[in-house]
Amino acid sequence: MLLSCTGTVSAKEIMVGPGYGNTTITAALANASNGDIITVTDGTYTENVDVAKEVTIRSQNGPSNTNIKASSSSDHIFYVNVDNVTISGFNITGASGSLKAGIYLDGASGCTLTNNTASNNTYGIFLYSNSDNNTLTGNTASNNSDYGIYLYSSDSNTFTNNTASNNSNYGIYLYYNSDNNTLTNNTAINNSDHGIRLDYSASNTLTNNTASDNNYGILLYHSDSNTLTGNIMSQNDYNLYISGSSLTDYLNDIDTSNLVNSKPVYYLTNSSDAVVPSNAGVVYAINCTNVSMQDINITNEYGGVLFYETDNSTIENATISECYGGIGLSYSASNTLTGNTANDNNYGIILESSASNTLTGNTASNNSGRGIYLYSNSASNTLTGNTASNNSDYGIYLSSSASNTLTDNTAMNNTRYGMYFSSSDNNTLTSNDANYNGRYGIYLSSSNNNTLTDNVASYNTYTYIEPASMSVGSIVEPMDISGGPATGIFIGYSDYNVLNGNTANYNEGSNGVLMASNSNAVSPNVDMGSDYSCGFSLYRSENTTLTGNTAIGNDDYEFYSRSSTNCTIDNLEIDTGSMELSFVPIYDGTAIRSNETISTGPSGKANVNGYLDIGLLEDMNMTIFYDDSGMSSSIESSVTLYKLNGNEWVAVPNATLNTSGNFVSVNLDSGVSVDIASIADHTSTYGLFRNVPSSSSRPDDDGVRASVSQGQNPAIVSNSASSVKRITGGSEVNYDFSDSGTPVLGVSFDAKDDKGLVVAKVQVLSSTPEGVPSASGNSYQMMSIDVGSEGTISSDSADNVMIHFKVSKQWIEENNIDLSTIRMTRYHGEQWNDLPTTQENEDGEYFYFYAETPGFSIFEVVGDEIGETSEQDAASTSVTEEVEEPVEEKETKDTPGFTILAGIMFVSFAVLVRKR
Repeated sequence: MLLSCTGTVSAKEIMVGPGYGNTTITAALANASNGDIITVTDGTYTENVDVAKEVTIRSQNGPSNTNIKASSSSDHIFYVNVDNVTISGFNITGASGSLKAGIYLDGASGCTLTNNTASNNTYGIFLYSNSDNNTLTGNTASNNSDYGIYLYSSDSNTFTNNTASNNSNYGIYLYYNSDNNTLTNNTAINNSDHGIRLDYSASNTLTNNTASDNNYGILLYHSDSNTLTGNIMSQNDYNLYISGSSLTDYLNDIDTSNLVNSKPVYYLTNSSDAVVPSNAGVVYAINCTNVSMQDINITNEYGGVLFYETDNSTIENATISECYGGIGLSYSASNTLTGNTANDNNYGIILESSASNTLTGNTASNNSGRGIYLYSNSASNTLTGNTASNNSDYGIYLSSSASNTLTDNTAMNNTRYGMYFSSSDNNTLTSNDANYNGRYGIYLSSSNNNTLTDNVASYNTYTYIEPASMSVGSIVEPMDISGGPATGIFIGYSDYNVLNGNTANYNEGSNGVLMASNSNAVSPNVDMGSDYSCGFSLYRSENTTLTGNTAIGNDDYEFYSRSSTNCTIDNLEIDTGSMELSFVPIYDGTAIRSNETISTGPSGKANVNGYLDIGLLEDMNMTIFYDDSGMSSSIESSVTLYKLNGNEWVAVPNATLNTSGNFVSVNLDSGVSVDIASIADHTSTYGLFRNVPSSSSRPDDDGVRASVSQGQNPAIVSNSASSVKRITGGSEVNYDFSDSGTPVLGVSFDAKDDKGLVVAKVQVLSSTPEGVPSASGNSYQMMSIDVGSEGTISSDSADNVMIHFKVSKQWIEENNIDLSTIRMTRYHGEQWNDLPTTQENEDGEYFYFYAETPGFSIFEVVGDEIGETSEQDAASTSVTEEVEEPVEEKETKDTPGFTILAGIMFVSFAVLVRKR
């Protein structure tokens, strides 16, 4: 008994508060010994407490009655640097200085923190550097300006039933080698950034925690060998995010008991032949093979589906939205993505360092960044038939990615670029559509040996983006290749590219910013010129070849090059099928455009194939091709190249006619005699002219092109096609749209008058234009059809004006449509007017029709359901639009003479078909 008494020292309780000897905790600590209990009565205590003894500090009646406020906001409120301290039951506020906390453990172990509320501090509770084996239970860390609960390099701690809410950064944060900690039944809610985040921390166990209404729910960054079980993540912007830079970083144990928005997490590691169910809330496949999934629907994840070092797997018909990255492949090969939709994310589909994957028929649209993004040596991938449209940045973007094949993809209506290639070589682009983008259709920067064939980059229109700072570019012509105006296809700092059969028409708009060159001898000034909106533009690019490309109707120039060497342009079509040019652009600058404003010519001469403006800063050889159709040999031999000097046309000397090759070759004199010049100041107008036979009664072709129509708002255009023809009186004109992908197969008519070059445009509309009511009947498709500007072609200027179109049999069957009621109707004169419509033939998929129209505007193909035809006829407000104007009387089926009229229409139609 004596030994027991002398070997045991009983802990004493020291009271703090009014009426006791100690009115502050600090005073009580001065009187305490290791093992003592300091009990704090109700009240508010303003002090910063340094705890250097192994004691228990507790409130008498909990945090709602006992407040500890910082005396100095630039210090911790409770600073603990010894082991085995217990702090319990306090409301702790006011440590708002940099890196200061309500409770701060500095290398302290074996401590217990329970039932405390730490709010309005920088950090609520902070365990710093080797603060190990501590227990935190039932604490609340809220409304702190940085982290709620923060571990730095601290191991083997146990967190249970804590709440971290409304903090301005993270709720619970384990950072830098904070390993082997256990987090159970904690709640991280309404934090501005992450609910629970682990950085560079391994072998932690997270069980039954809740992370909701944060920016990120649970994030593991460069953190491996962690175990997550039964955690609930919901209503976060991104629920679960696992990220790293090596395979090891991703090797965590996360099972399907974890839920994101009430759906299971599928986190596969080292698996083969796994099938992911369609109810997955998020999918990670790490170091897997032959994983398959289809018909999954995922939202609110950082990455909806992520493959990391996963090969030979498939993703099919997945719908991923409201994620940062919809579908991601990282260091993954030979995977197949088919028919997936990755819309309304930041990035739609991302490939990082991933090769030999196949992407077919996917849609990545309406994303706030890029639609489809390949970067960091993503090589030898095949992209076919994908759509990347209406993205706020780029449609398809390749960065440092080579030898990819892109075919039949659509990149339209993107805010900046349709298709962008940066430092990406040996790619093949074929039959892609890059139209209606806010700046460039297709853009190559520092990208070599690419092949572009049969792509279309048209109707791109400049959209203002905050300009970059001015840079210096060439002593001749200013150009900001990082910004610039709308251009169909741009090649900058890129060599040995080949462009064949591409189309870059009707690109328009520029920023009007004047740029300077990079010569040390020149500084920015308004005499340097401006950027240009072009069909094709080359800048500082070598050994590039363009063959058989088309550039028509662009705002400034059809072709423009600067500071580019050894490039070859062959058979560039700039006006009609016969206005083709071949030339080698000069280094200092070459600019070429068709001229639609000239209507004069040399006396007694007829223009052959339009007019062109050529801007040169050095002399240049050029070949101008023409079509000799309808020319006699004597007339053809009179073909001569003229230049417009002021108001006078002058034959160009040293021009050589080759009638067997149908071209004129010439060395063009730039006339530039100064070192610094603007190409706009050295642009001249040229044209080929021929003799007019004295017996000819036809008017001379003046080469004037009817203006192209403005068209509809691009936001409601889902597809479009255009075709260009030169219209002469007495000729049959056929515009062929059979390969356009629109319901319209062609437009034809017999022209009465010469109209020059006329553009026919078909735009398929996704919604009704403003102010246009719905037509009567079930709608198959609404479209805008224009031939030239308004009124260029109508029944006054042409006969037998026909629209050839097709209707899907599947649509007819699914909508129970009476075939005999299918018709085309035209919106004109503020009402819908049914057109005479005749069925021509059919095949396995479509019925084919002709409709005769007196003019062009908005059209809709409609039909009536079987059994409802009579009711709709009675209720219809549409009228039948006659094809001859004016008309004195309309006839219907019940009107005498209808049968005769129908017979005449049938005979006329038969004659038309025979003529075609």
